[in-house]
Amino acid sequence: SEHAFEERKISGVSFPESMIRIGNCSFYECNSLKSVITKPGLKYIGVNTFYHNDLLKNVQLPDTVIEIGAGAFQVCIRLVSIKMPE
Repeated sequence: SEHAFEERKISGVSFPESMIRIGNCSFYECNSLKSVITKPGLKYIGVNTFYHNDLLKNVQLPDTVIEIGAGAFQVCIRLVSIKMPE
């Protein structure tokens, strides 16, 4: 759902294999978010989904991802690694 966890204080999130889409701005400005665990089945990451997550460092995406929305990881100032599908 769009804006589902916007500005919430959560430190990590793990998605089930049944999750195929993460909505626009779902984790917008979740400044405590450190880790994101995705599983095969995820296909779409919405616009500005993880925008301005100051503590997010590493993200690993499954090979099933086919679309990443504009600004999905914008202003994630500590983000050093995004492992993307080939």
